[in-house]
Amino acid sequence: MTRTVKTLAVLLAVLAAVPPPGSAEDDKKIGKWKLRVDPPAHGTRDYEDRGGGVTVSTRQGVNARGQEYYSSYAAKVDGKEYPRLIKGSTTVNTIAFTRVDANTVAYTLREDGRITATGTTSVSDDGKVLTVTTRSVNAAGRGNAEIYDRIQ
Repeated sequence: MTRTVKTLAVLLAVLAAVPPPGSAEDDKKIGKWKLRVDPPAHGTRDYEDRGGGVTVSTRQGVNARGQEYYSSYAAKVDGKEYPRLIKGSTTVNTIAFTRVDANTVAYTLREDGRITATGTTSVSDDGKVLTVTTRSVNAAGRGNAEIYDRIQ
């Protein structure tokens, strides 16, 4: 093999290993986040890169009424629906993501095939603050924002 062919082979191998833009591998939200909320309420979100553009998310905590909550999913940012596990739910829940920009994804939540909420997840430019905004799809169209600080 000539030197040029070897160099080209190495370059192609390196390029193949570089994740495409917007993949989980270059996602600023990967890590652990703590919810800004007054005690006794508390919560965390964990985002784990599983490779191939797949992110595993776990959300857990206790709300202001003292009720525990837990949800988890493994998904890609590709517009497809992925199953979402919600503690205590007996319905089929899904989540789908689309990329808005380098730091933001939009999502759609469904329950038994019906859209129940939409929202966005954004990471600050410095990677220290995560904002999750959810808007319920109901008569009131209520929404809320959760702010998290990076802890890992």
